Amino acid sequence: MWINNPNQQNCGAIGDQSATWATDLAPGASLTMKMSGLAAGPAGIKTLRAFIDSQCATLESNENNNQLTQAYTVQPPAPDFRITSIVLTPTSPIAYGTFKAVVTVKNIGPVGGKGGYLDVWNNLGRKAGCGADGNAWTSVGTLAANTSKTFTFTGLRSGAKGAKTFRAFVDSYCQSTEISETNNQAVKTYTVVP
Repeated sequence: MWINNPNQQNCGAIGDQSATWATDLAPGASLTMKMSGLAAGPAGIKTLRAFIDSQCATLESNENNNQLTQAYTVQPPAPDFRITSIVLTPTSPIAYGTFKAVVTVKNIGPVGGKGGYLDVWNNLGRKAGCGADGNAWTSVGTLAANTSKTFTFTGLRSGAKGAKTFRAFVDSYCQSTEISETNNQAVKTYTVVP
């Protein structure tokens, strides 16, 4: 198998990775081979090539159908923004009072990028959608790879007493392409007391 080879190969060609099996394959039967740890290489459009009986050791009725290709795209490196910490003060706000939230955002990706907006909700139990406006927000700016920024939100309204879910959403307008778009939100449960 070749990670990126658009050209038809000849018998005896050496691929990037190979596998063998010891048993015969019965007529009409199939065998699935799994290869892992393949290097993606630089970004761009690639052609994966598989060549069965690549040494041409078995006489077949048709020797021209032993190769198959699959096009794929390697994406360029991207940032990956994640909420790593939420600290509320006080931890149990008083009903109809205010509280403070300190939210830490980290770029866990291999390259820097723009973190867009950080939106927060005083009480939102369900996931927020892209472009939804929180009770407060700020611009994250650019975060280098493996760096963090901490943001403080003050004067947040606690509302009525009871259990609440504070939610933070980095890149809340979903403008940056990231390694994972599923880890941009985090929550902190708290209780508003009378």
